[in-house]
Amino acid sequence: MNTELYNQFLFELIDNASDLDLVDGSCSFHKSKSVRKFVRAHRAEVTHLFLAEALPEFNPAEQVGNEIKNNKIGKQPVKNKKDLGERIFAELKSLQHCTERVKSFLNCPLRITY
Repeated sequence: MNTELYNQFLFELIDNASDLDLVDGSCSFHKSKSVRKFVRAHRAEVTHLFLAEALPEFNPAEQVGNEIKNNKIGKQPVKNKKDLGERIFAELKSLQHCTERVKSFLNCPLRITY
């Protein structure tokens, strides 16, 4: 991912959504000038939030990783990297249908906004 691809992704999102809460991490392209310009231009439709860098336990992506690692495949033996990748993909695919579980990852008590 880079700034150009991320901007393209944002434009596609805004075309398909009327009210967008954009939650970003600490990647450089999340904070790039062009992303800030996009958010300013779409201030009425976009709320831009940044996750706290020093608190990964409040990052929804980390919560997904913990769910997969600790509750799904963490103690299962794997044959090789390919097998591990296939298992992770299958669990993520399964998790996307567990709407309430995924929503629970977004109920972080702390968010930093800019």
